[in-house]
Amino acid sequence: MKRLYVDKNSSWNSIQGINYIENFNPNVEEINNGIILPIRKINGNYCGGVCDSDFNFYAGRSDSWCGVKNSYIAKKINKTINETILFGGVIMLHFGHMLVDSMTRLWWICEHKYTGKIVFCVEWGEIKPWVYEWFELLGLNKDRIIFIFPNDDVYQFKKIIVPGESVINGKFCNKYILPASLMAKNAVKLIDTTKLPKKIYLTRSQFKGGATTYISNENFMEDFFCSKGYSIIAPEQLSVSAQIALLANAQAVATNLGTLSHMILFSSNGIKCDIWLRDDDIIHKQMAIFQLKKADWRLVDAEMSFLPHTHIQGVTLCGPTLSWIDYINNCWGTVTDKLVLPDSIIVDYIKKWAQYLIDFPEVINDMKLNQKSYLKTYYAICKNFLAVDVENKIKLEYDFFAKTEQHTKLLEKKLSAIRRMVSNELTELHGENAVSNWILDDGNVWIIDKLKEKKILTTKDYKKFVRINLPLAFEPLQGDEIEYYITYSLKTATGSVRLMLEDSSKNYINITFLGNSESYRTIQGKFVCNNNGFNSLMLTSTDLIGNDSFIGFEVISLNVINRRYI
Repeated sequence: MKRLYVDKNSSWNSIQGINYIENFNPNVEEINNGIILPIRKINGNYCGGVCDSDFNFYAGRSDSWCGVKNSYIAKKINKTINETILFGGVIMLHFGHMLVDSMTRLWWICEHKYTGKIVFCVEWGEIKPWVYEWFELLGLNKDRIIFIFPNDDVYQFKKIIVPGESVINGKFCNKYILPASLMAKNAVKLIDTTKLPKKIYLTRSQFKGGATTYISNENFMEDFFCSKGYSIIAPEQLSVSAQIALLANAQAVATNLGTLSHMILFSSNGIKCDIWLRDDDIIHKQMAIFQLKKADWRLVDAEMSFLPHTHIQGVTLCGPTLSWIDYINNCWGTVTDKLVLPDSIIVDYIKKWAQYLIDFPEVINDMKLNQKSYLKTYYAICKNFLAVDVENKIKLEYDFFAKTEQHTKLLEKKLSAIRRMVSNELTELHGENAVSNWILDDGNVWIIDKLKEKKILTTKDYKKFVRINLPLAFEPLQGDEIEYYITYSLKTATGSVRLMLEDSSKNYINITFLGNSESYRTIQGKFVCNNNGFNSLMLTSTDLIGNDSFIGFEVISLNVINRRYI
């Protein structure tokens, strides 16, 4: 049975055949007069956790992501408690990370009738109402839990019991699922499951969680799975017990990859899972969960995003990719041609992306435009909107421009109406200056407005002198610091080529010299605009001689970097 519906270039193809389960029993250690240090970042690494009375490290979190693998010497021990306690582990107070990353030592309380106190080192996050409900389902009431936050005191205890982790070097033992199974067992005692749906789609469309990932067009997924008999559930609107009872009762779950898909840990073995990918990041823990739960799973790439985002930040556009069509043809017996998103959906996505960066300007640095992200954007549009296959490892050189020229014309025609719609709607949202400020403040918008602007000249076009003018999508102001990232390809016999900004009166500012002879380069740098009114990027050469001379350049990004969003 085919389980992976992704593009041939997807990194997800590398996970096939990996076994994530290993048969081992975690050790249990006891440290007399043990110390628990708050988790703190020292020289870029998280340090703290359990150590002995001489501050020798014993236990933290072994995962490579946000791992805690070293102790530090505290100036003093603030609190000494003459009790035996259990170390519950290093936790992150985020629903998804609580589930997959923070319960790796809690198998021990599932196997032992322990009535004492349990200590957790909080790596990040804050206590919210759902946290105590979560631990109640594990049989831990509020009075038995000690949370040690990064700025809290250093504790020393008479004895610390330290269960080993159920995940070692990316391998999971069967004890990993015990805490979630216990929570599910207790949740169904609290909820009447007789009226709960057997098939559920877990949506993020109602979720508002700050600068996290937002999904555009998720109603596309909701409508599809609703038509197949699935009930649409926004889990954050329910209590923890109700969420878990839903999963425990379900026979089929559909959702996107992330926290919601991890929740099948609460489901019965053999659960049917249809998970769509909102980016190309591999989450190995999800594959381990599939194997531990003996799930009947499928992963399908339904992401059509063409603006930069990450797994945890930005806006994702979902829709009918070629992988999605392959999936519904194979798994649902639906015969369909390529489905096309209406322009209004694309406009809504661009609006949400712009609004997201207006609301959360601090994430801009995490989504920098570079050559890789630019090409990824271009591939996404070609594949999802033009149905054109573009080789994923294409060389950026002279023939690249010619090879993609036809694709670009198709794309420009498709997006011209969309740009007008975006401009009108942003103006309604944020006023007359919204569009110019938006375009000015982020080079990503250069991709929208001038996705593949390029100029190519050969000796057929000129003899000894060339001027290439590229109209700007924005007009920089005096004092703006501008960052450029440009690829050019040239072949000359003599003379020099330079890049500059020019205004309508032919005044210019030099940006950089590109040199002469024969070269292909990608250059980047910064300069300060010394005046107002510059409206075009110009490449000029004093002399180009030779029968096979040519010159071409491509703007990957041109950003004003000293302004913030409106």
